[in-house]
Amino acid sequence: MKTHPSKAELPVLKPLSFAVLCALYSLVPIPALALDSNALPTNGQVIAGSGTIVSNGNVMTVHQGSDKLIATWDTFNIGSGAQVNFLQPGASSIALNRVTGSDGSQILGHLNANGQVFLINPSGVLFGAGSMVDVGGLVASSLDISNSDFMAGKNVFAGQGKGAVINQGTINAKDGGSVALLGSQVLNEGTVVARLGSVVLGGGEKITLDFNGDGLINLEVNDPAIGASVVNRGLLSANGGAVAMSARDSQAMLSNVVNNEGVIEARSLEQRNGRIILDGGSNGVVVNSGVLDVSGRNAGERGGNVTMTGQYVGLFDSGRINADGDIGGGTVLMGGDYQGGGNVHEADSTFMGQDARISANALSSGDGGKVILWSKDSTQFHGGISVSGAGSQGRGGLVETSGHALEITGIVDLSAVSGQGGTWLIDPFNINITKGASSGTSTGSPFTPNAGGSSNLSSATLNASLSEGAKILVCTSSGAGTSGDINVLDNVKGVGNATLTLQAHRNIVMTNTSISAADGKTLNVSLYSNFNNSGNGSVALSNATISTNGGNLTISGAVQPDQSWASTNVSNGTGISLSNGTRLTTKGGDVNLRGATSSTLAAGSTATAITISNSTIDAGGGNISLTALQASSTGTGDAFVLTGGSKLLTAGAGSITVDSTNLGSGNGTRIFSTSNTIAASGSGNVTLRGSAVSGSGVLVCSTAATSAQTLSVGDGTLTIEGSSSSGRGVFIASSGTGTVTLNAARGGDIFIDGSSDGDAGTTLNSTGTGSVINVSTASGDITLNGRAGAASSAAGLSIRSGASGPGNGVNILSGSGDISLQGTAQGSGAGIAFSATNAKGYNNVMTGAGGNITLNGSGGGAALSFDHGNNLLQVADGLLRLDLDTPSANYITHTDDVTTLTASGNGAVLISRGGLIHNGLLETASEPTRQYQQAQAVGGAWSQPLAPDYHLTAMGSATDEVNIDVVQTR
Repeated sequence: MKTHPSKAELPVLKPLSFAVLCALYSLVPIPALALDSNALPTNGQVIAGSGTIVSNGNVMTVHQGSDKLIATWDTFNIGSGAQVNFLQPGASSIALNRVTGSDGSQILGHLNANGQVFLINPSGVLFGAGSMVDVGGLVASSLDISNSDFMAGKNVFAGQGKGAVINQGTINAKDGGSVALLGSQVLNEGTVVARLGSVVLGGGEKITLDFNGDGLINLEVNDPAIGASVVNRGLLSANGGAVAMSARDSQAMLSNVVNNEGVIEARSLEQRNGRIILDGGSNGVVVNSGVLDVSGRNAGERGGNVTMTGQYVGLFDSGRINADGDIGGGTVLMGGDYQGGGNVHEADSTFMGQDARISANALSSGDGGKVILWSKDSTQFHGGISVSGAGSQGRGGLVETSGHALEITGIVDLSAVSGQGGTWLIDPFNINITKGASSGTSTGSPFTPNAGGSSNLSSATLNASLSEGAKILVCTSSGAGTSGDINVLDNVKGVGNATLTLQAHRNIVMTNTSISAADGKTLNVSLYSNFNNSGNGSVALSNATISTNGGNLTISGAVQPDQSWASTNVSNGTGISLSNGTRLTTKGGDVNLRGATSSTLAAGSTATAITISNSTIDAGGGNISLTALQASSTGTGDAFVLTGGSKLLTAGAGSITVDSTNLGSGNGTRIFSTSNTIAASGSGNVTLRGSAVSGSGVLVCSTAATSAQTLSVGDGTLTIEGSSSSGRGVFIASSGTGTVTLNAARGGDIFIDGSSDGDAGTTLNSTGTGSVINVSTASGDITLNGRAGAASSAAGLSIRSGASGPGNGVNILSGSGDISLQGTAQGSGAGIAFSATNAKGYNNVMTGAGGNITLNGSGGGAALSFDHGNNLLQVADGLLRLDLDTPSANYITHTDDVTTLTASGNGAVLISRGGLIHNGLLETASEPTRQYQQAQAVGGAWSQPLAPDYHLTAMGSATDEVNIDVVQTR
């Protein structure tokens, strides 16, 4: 598709009489007298500087002797067969020609100058069709300039001239020269060319031109004029230079003050980037339905710059803006600069029609350019924008479409051959990602916003723009009765390896929708809420699917994603909620969730930082990291909850980490209700951490036959670490017929560590008659640690059962690895306590071939306690070691229990630094050869009798310690 027509393709314009043109623009009419073809300016007088005026037939020559000259004329007309020549001292010389008569000037023939010509006529100036102007530079103005300002080099043009300045002919400035058409109304329907220079059209009552000496002009409209406007329907060309159209209308009304329907080109030339400015001021309408071309297509050239500013800015019909460049795209600003920064005036509304196109591509190499569609109120984007990169290193460019209210159905191309796509920023108040046509943010005129309505982004637009390497950021703010929410109401699916970031001022909501990568492609997805950092910005996914196909997924707060939180300050709210079958899959990508409750949560309010209910996170070899904070000291509720049959899964080297903190009333990490699974099936680890004030640091609980909590690893380590001020550090519980399984299926280890200031450090509690807690490894080690503080009367490590039958209860089983149970009670509890709710409760600690069991207990009440139930500690070819210490006299206590310590094969039982209490004390023995019913202390003193229920058979000789096989014979 051609970006603009060539000069030869421009339409031939039918000449209109000057009177007709003035009437069309509501100007003061002048006599519509036909101009003689040989007409020349009349009654010229040099009033400043030096020069002579000579006429010869239909040719007039002005011989300028000074660098600046001022001449007055009764009329300044050039007939179609006439010619006026200015012979000046140099290219920088200026001849000011002021018309004092009442008739407008008609230039229908030829005007030539080797320097600059100023033509001032308050009644207007017409360059008719077929006219030819060939000058070093030209100013044609219906605004006057004072003689003193002119002579002093101050180019300030002012007045209330009602005449229009109109060009239907051809105006050429020498290379580096400039052409300025100034007045209250300016129209170009012809051709104006200023190669390496400037072309400016200015509409107002006072205008200042600043000649920089490099051929470029700065144009500033100082004072507005009633009905001011500048219009181009022809060709304005300043390749290697700049074109500016600027007007200020003093009437506060919706009117086009700057309008391009033709072609404006300022292409890059000789390493000079072109620039086009369309400026309507603070209350003007700026419209382009033609072509703006600042491309740099020759070798080594970059695209130039286009700026369109006004109260309302629009690119209509098949309007084109081309800022392509050979080694890099240029910059296009419509309505403002990036995120409203810079010194560019911000439009109230910006519009781009569906047939309009903007390109800022790199063509051979380099990065794509920058395209901004910005407004303070409403922005509508329905066309096409392309900022593609080129070459092996080129990256895609930057696109921003921002406004408080957005309607987006257009397409953005951010692609790059290198795969390093560009970035698209979408920045409204509320926004909905919707199917098909948008519901609309404006009514009537494209510039009339529907205040307070949600913005709309077409899912088809979003999908097509998620191309190779593309990065799309949807970022909301709040205002006008909106909260800055993002609602994903339709499915999103990329077409290339891309990145999608949704960053909400408040909430992000997905219900019955999906975000997914293209087949064979990856999609990095980030959902950031709570950008206002108020603590009230949550992420809620219900029956939603996010599939990244190897990309990373992050859900957190928007201020600093690696430190901030998706958060709620609403009672019964959740910082991050996954529910009703939501499924997050990454196939090797990492998953990172950071959820919180606000620290300002009202006292007594219940809220959760992260809740995963009946949902699945499957990283497929990637890492899963879930961080939860219940930040209110007066609030209630758990920090992290996994429930309803949810699954956290990964494979390969992927690990799963849950890290929660609860500063209020509730648990840190809670896994409960219908069967849930946390599994790292490869070499990765599973780590659950939690801290709480009054609840449990980590709570894993099954309550019914349909409730089976499973935490497993393959070759990695399953770690559970919890701490609490007044609750349990780690609490693993099953009741009814529920099951809790902690398993390391291959060479993995299990490590559990709990601490509490006011309760048990670590508790395994199987209280139901058919409930089971299984802690098992194939060949790895099992370590259970528990610490109870001085204020606690509970055990450091508590193992408790109410189940009946040897297969139920608490089973701690290692195939060939070691088992270590370590408990410390600084209060009155036992270091390690085995107990049961009745005589049928079973607690089993067993290792396979070669594994050792070590019980290391220290407690104010006892080092080791057996209370009811059936307890079996068994090694095969290993060492069962009881390493006990206590500040009291009670090393081992038991009450109404059946406890068996068995070391089969080449195994042994070792009790060191302690003994057994049952109505007495078992000290270390020195008689190793016979069965004991009472033990002899070192030194020969007899202790109280050992209960007849126990037989202790010596396995060898010892003085301070004895290896024994303890078999209960009740």
